[in-house]
Amino acid sequence: MFQKIEQSRVFDGDFIKVEKVRYGSDSGSVIEREYIMHPGAVTVVPVDEQGRVYGLWQFRAALGREIFEVCAGKRDVVGEDPAITAARELKEELGIVASEILHLGSFYNSPGFCDERTEMYLARGLTQSSPSPQSVEESAMRIASFELARTPKLVAEGVITDGKSIVSLLSAFMYLHGAGSIGG
Repeated sequence: MFQKIEQSRVFDGDFIKVEKVRYGSDSGSVIEREYIMHPGAVTVVPVDEQGRVYGLWQFRAALGREIFEVCAGKRDVVGEDPAITAARELKEELGIVASEILHLGSFYNSPGFCDERTEMYLARGLTQSSPSPQSVEESAMRIASFELARTPKLVAEGVITDGKSIVSLLSAFMYLHGAGSIGG
């Protein structure tokens, strides 16, 4: 068992913070770690009546290239219900309004160094609207679609490499095929 001894702020950014924390263990050992505090995020997997899913090719500066991702966004509106965040992101990024937004589960993105928790949603009853990009990267995003049933193959072939997208797409696939949610 570990008990927190001390915690201090190392960095205070626009939406992330870095904390340094010290824990003591029952054996008397002390560990010191730095981790990123993140407000959390949502993902949305919109699936139409034909079983097609919609996502985005988005430039990611950390990688220096585009990757395929599901619709997603950070929970940057304090106190906002994550389902509302999901609906807002779906409209902003893909220009889609859904009559039904179902919670699939949640997961921690990288718990070895970050406390970010992502809430996953499935969107159904889709109506096309107009996207309203909120950043330069969002303005350059390209919308793509494929049959949700192709997800395992696209992951295995390395076409989809983004972790949040893999977990969210496979959760939606399993939910719609009677296996329930794999999220926690």
